[in-house]
Amino acid sequence: MANYITIEDAVARMVNVGKIEQGTTLLDHLEQITIDADAWVELDKNLDTPYEEYDFYELCAKGNKLKHQLAELILRHIKWELTTSPNISILKRQPNSSGTEKLEINSVAEWASTHYGIDRFDYEELNNESTELPITESERMATKIAEKKISLTSKVATRLYISLAYLLEEFIHAKQTNSKLFGTVENIKVDSVAELLRLRALSFKGAAPKKNPENEEYAQFYSKETFRSTIEIAIAMKKLFGKN
Repeated sequence: MANYITIEDAVARMVNVGKIEQGTTLLDHLEQITIDADAWVELDKNLDTPYEEYDFYELCAKGNKLKHQLAELILRHIKWELTTSPNISILKRQPNSSGTEKLEINSVAEWASTHYGIDRFDYEELNNESTELPITESERMATKIAEKKISLTSKVATRLYISLAYLLEEFIHAKQTNSKLFGTVENIKVDSVAELLRLRALSFKGAAPKKNPENEEYAQFYSKETFRSTIEIAIAMKKLFGKN
């Protein structure tokens, strides 16, 4: 399964914009940065800032304006190509999508490279060996746990497994029309669920273990047995220690 991204998020990556506040568009975000940069330039002018330092601040303000203009241009280019261009586009829409339109990440990365020479767009979804730098406190904590700098207490581990068990039950409930494959909340077909989760995890990572035969740890981490074991422990944890 391919990974998809919204048009606005795609353009945000192309102009190197990170997190945007909820409810704010990319262009509004960049416009505010431009306004703030102009305000700093005006303030420095009134404070008699040394010429060289002021000159650099002014260049920063101009750079932010150009960044805003580039984002606006790329947005217009993408929307034109998807709706008006007589040629077949490199961009591939998410099939059967409802709501916000999304594009296949591979196609967006190719498009960005072809038209704008942007070759560092696909930094985490398309490269197994690279990861995004943690930004939020939750991301920093996740990184510490993944790198074994922090060990989970038994209470936290128990809570996580029980949470997973409840999430599995909600998933099975949502799939109740396909009980032959996934079972019921009372009797989950662990093998089927484990295989589905394994395939989704491999799709996100972008490479199956069979493509990395030399990496036994990687292959084992993404094996069906590992996912099945995790699910079975979660179910057992809820049964023994969960509270209804």
